[in-house]
Amino acid sequence: MTRYLLERTLAAVPTLLALTLVAFLLTTAARGDPALEALQQAGDVPTPETLALYRRQLGLDQPLPVRYARWVAGAARGDLGRSYLSRRPVGAIIGERIRATLILGGSALALSTVLGIGLGTLFAMRHDTWIDHLGRLVTIVFASIPGFWLAIALIVLFGEKLRLLPVAGFGLDRHLILPSLALALGPASSLMRLTRARMLEVMGQDYVRTARAKGLGERAVAGRHVLRNAAIPIASLLGLRFGHILAGAVIVESIFAWPGMGGVVLTAISGRDLPVIGGYVLVAGVLFIGANLLVDVCYALLDPRIRLGAPGAGR
Repeated sequence: MTRYLLERTLAAVPTLLALTLVAFLLTTAARGDPALEALQQAGDVPTPETLALYRRQLGLDQPLPVRYARWVAGAARGDLGRSYLSRRPVGAIIGERIRATLILGGSALALSTVLGIGLGTLFAMRHDTWIDHLGRLVTIVFASIPGFWLAIALIVLFGEKLRLLPVAGFGLDRHLILPSLALALGPASSLMRLTRARMLEVMGQDYVRTARAKGLGERAVAGRHVLRNAAIPIASLLGLRFGHILAGAVIVESIFAWPGMGGVVLTAISGRDLPVIGGYVLVAGVLFIGANLLVDVCYALLDPRIRLGAPGAGR
């Protein structure tokens, strides 16, 4: 198991290096002089002297490879540079907001997992009944609705019409319900369809018929044999959906006034605050890589052949 985890961690290193390159290039991608624009937005007079001084402070007078090496070295220490607009450390700006984003993203991922796997299992066990047909229709609808439109619809229904839930603000109680639903329903729909399809495929295997012939009930067959053997592609989709949830959180947080990284990123985009954008891309990418490493651990726990390197074992 230790060797398997070490191999998967080392395999993630090239992806991490590519991520640092992409994040750094984002900080240099905009046209024009970032120092000039930052000084103008801060209300300072961009004289040649102040412009040259500010460019030196930001390190913009260095060659691109030198700036990349310094940026990577700083990122390894948690230093992502300074914001062009506020001139505060990017790490501090993101650090103040990342907790709220992780709370919302984790809640949405947990909710989508419970709904997707639970309903997918139910629809598979009730295959070709009215429950199955109705469930597939509903999930197609939710899977096709954009997250921002769903967020607005939830606000109108539960906030304005029914007045059951708050539609803005931060909290670990009722404030978390609507933004979590807005982020979770789309991923839950695709997860449900995959769970249903995989379980129906596994139900046709000989060992499932043998388990039924030995007298096991349907719940035991579904839990011990069907769902466990269908779990690897489900785990793969969960790892991918975590990245989609992080991306969707940028818009959903702004709609619900949730104090996460979404508001910071939108402000940085509108103000061309490139260090903040690059820092967010790096942090979100690292979280995504970490989530997929956890998925690799789940592979090894679900299928011992993977960690033992048996022929024919696959991800």
